[in-house]
Amino acid sequence: MVQQNSVHKAYLQAEETNDDGGACRFSLKLDQKLTLQVVIPILMWMKDAIYPMRAVVRQTGLTAHVIRAWERRYGAVVPHRTSSRRRLYSMADIERLKLLKRGVSVGNSIAQIAKMDTEALRALLSSESAARPRRVEPPATRSASPQAYIDETMEAIRQLDAAAMERALDAASVALPRFVMMNHVVLPILEKIGRWWADGRLKVVNEHIGSMVLRQFLGEALRTVDPEEGAPVIITTTPAGQWHEFGAMIASVVAVDVGWRAIYCGPNLPAEEIAAAVHEKNASVVALSIVHPTDVHQLKKEIQRLLRLLSPQCRLVVGGQFARKLDGQFGTPSPTFVSDMQALQEFLQTLIVE
Repeated sequence: MVQQNSVHKAYLQAEETNDDGGACRFSLKLDQKLTLQVVIPILMWMKDAIYPMRAVVRQTGLTAHVIRAWERRYGAVVPHRTSSRRRLYSMADIERLKLLKRGVSVGNSIAQIAKMDTEALRALLSSESAARPRRVEPPATRSASPQAYIDETMEAIRQLDAAAMERALDAASVALPRFVMMNHVVLPILEKIGRWWADGRLKVVNEHIGSMVLRQFLGEALRTVDPEEGAPVIITTTPAGQWHEFGAMIASVVAVDVGWRAIYCGPNLPAEEIAAAVHEKNASVVALSIVHPTDVHQLKKEIQRLLRLLSPQCRLVVGGQFARKLDGQFGTPSPTFVSDMQALQEFLQTLIVE
């Protein structure tokens, strides 16, 4: 009879050799006493859960952020975990995620349909499809309109409804590419929150709730990324005296979207701390977000100190509403100034090509 610890050993060896492709490699060192009764469940496991996150993203069209959020919040799927805690998905998981995406796209709440088993979900979508009249939809639909998600989110902020705000952001994440989500939904929402607070349409409590949910959303988007092995590293933060962190967080997501490993270090970091992070992570780029008006002379000195501390191989890029006031005030070396997230994306893409 095979001992239980021998079975565990075989499973662990199989899991550790998982690669990042659409399937898995296995290298099993089986004891001579190991019988077919153990090999069969291993082969069944190989057949059932073999797809890593990257393959699931390709097949479903969902982002890794959305998939992990649906897992954690709603138990939408329960992937297999290897001994190194990496997720592996089955074809049944992928099929279920496709159905959930379809259900959300036609207006169902993910919180409700995630509770249904796959057959019930398939039946629901079939009945809804049959009930809807056949017609050709115009090209501009809600699911493709950033403005619709902005309006929905702002209404949720006005109503102090954090859950509705989360649902609107999640729905936008499903429907829109990540860069479009950041540049044409999240950034306009932040700008609108600021304007509405300034003209009295929002109170401080509305601003706090909106900021809280957006901070959680962006933090989750960064925690759930899975960059390629050997991806170049970018450090994102704000310099000393700058507490507004959203620009640096969004820059991190934009960087990840074009193939970088982004390490967001929080706001208000002195030059020495930023340089230490660069050294520790062997970063190729530092991105600073400067939004709030401040002492220009002191801020310039802080950036000059950072430039002296960085190696010539590490590029410093600066963006944000207040950054333009510093452009042209440096000699050599000088930071690279970017006017918006589109310019940052193009700059980072150029560095990867180089």
